[in-house]
Amino acid sequence: MSSSAVTVRKLSAQNVTAYEKTRIAQVLLASCRGDLEMAALTGGRAGLEPALIQSQVELCLSRGEVYVAGQGDSVDGVLLAYAPGQDVQESPSSHPPQSLDYVSKLSPEMQQWWTSHFMPKFSELTNIALGSQEGRKAAWYIKTIAVHPDRQRRGIGRQLMQTVLRQADASSRKTCLEVNSDSMVRVFAKFGFRVRATKNFGSYQGGFILFLMTREPSH
Repeated sequence: MSSSAVTVRKLSAQNVTAYEKTRIAQVLLASCRGDLEMAALTGGRAGLEPALIQSQVELCLSRGEVYVAGQGDSVDGVLLAYAPGQDVQESPSSHPPQSLDYVSKLSPEMQQWWTSHFMPKFSELTNIALGSQEGRKAAWYIKTIAVHPDRQRRGIGRQLMQTVLRQADASSRKTCLEVNSDSMVRVFAKFGFRVRATKNFGSYQGGFILFLMTREPSH
């Protein structure tokens, strides 16, 4: 399948189907196997990965942007994002309803880790790279981009990324995202992203690193 055959569609809470939600979850789960950040956020409990992914998808459907891509109506790639002005982050001590539902499934120790370590340190990462939480809200924030392992190297991820970058360029807005490996830093550098801040997150699973990358609008 060539990139010219890839169709990108925007979904919302009003038009998404049950099949599309299921397929989105399948794509995201398949693409994060063995991911250290996912292991940390679930306390190493693989059975909680679907709940975490569902919370992220539901938040973007109701408050952000969800794009899917594939041949025709198929869903082989997913991009979750927040456009400028959309509510991205809550205070370290609070969570949107979907996140609260997920965090409630964690052990007391893991709930404490989320509120006292992960959320505050994540805010620090944003403040270093963008100056403030408002800096993130003023930019396009790509939360997740993933292509099913069986459908990679077919232009799907590039088409999804370009869909957002075209909008960012048209409105002269910065774009930001986080990645957790050097290899992903190199991938997004090809789209014009540069590392602006780095943080190590300790966890019960050994921890992980996050690189916050930004891209200036192209004129």
